[in-house]
Amino acid sequence: MAVKFYSGASGTGSEFKIAVGRLDSASGGETSMSATSEPSQVRVYNTGKSNGDLIDFTYATGTVSFTSYTAVTGDKIIAIAGDKELFSDDYVIGNSSTGSEREAEQLFYVNVSGSDEDNCILSFEDLVAAEGAATTWFTLTTTGDGSTGDYSGKTPGASLDLGDLADGSDQLVYAKLAVPESTAKQNARDVLIKFNSLSGATN
Repeated sequence: MAVKFYSGASGTGSEFKIAVGRLDSASGGETSMSATSEPSQVRVYNTGKSNGDLIDFTYATGTVSFTSYTAVTGDKIIAIAGDKELFSDDYVIGNSSTGSEREAEQLFYVNVSGSDEDNCILSFEDLVAAEGAATTWFTLTTTGDGSTGDYSGKTPGASLDLGDLADGSDQLVYAKLAVPESTAKQNARDVLIKFNSLSGATN
């Protein structure tokens, strides 16, 4: 099963970054974690780390080993693969009183390959509560004209039901970012878009 996010249809364009491994440290002390494939970077999230601190690592046969880092209690360590982050080509002005200057939009395709995915849901997770970005800054929809989404009736921070996606599917999703007025300048990466489904064989 492979579900990835791309900027273009049929697996074309940039591949957006996805988590290929995650460690939630309850008591600290870990120096490695599992991953489903080789990551391009590993970031640590915790209080005071809403940008996700980069750590050095090595990778071998499903295991990410931290070169010089030991997890502490409360760490959320994410192994990440892919080319670019959502909204990385945009910027907003948090201290602007003009709403449009505090908004951005990103289109992406959910590409399914090698399996049928049922009950597909996109949802949000805030890795560092009360710091960085918030899930309510983001709104998702599948309704639009191919270039701009229609977010009427959609609740910021709410999950999005994509239904069933068959092998080879390309589902276009529109994502809107709206930063509250008077938000301090930052480069937070602490909100994840999560994909959940039930996988089935294609034969």
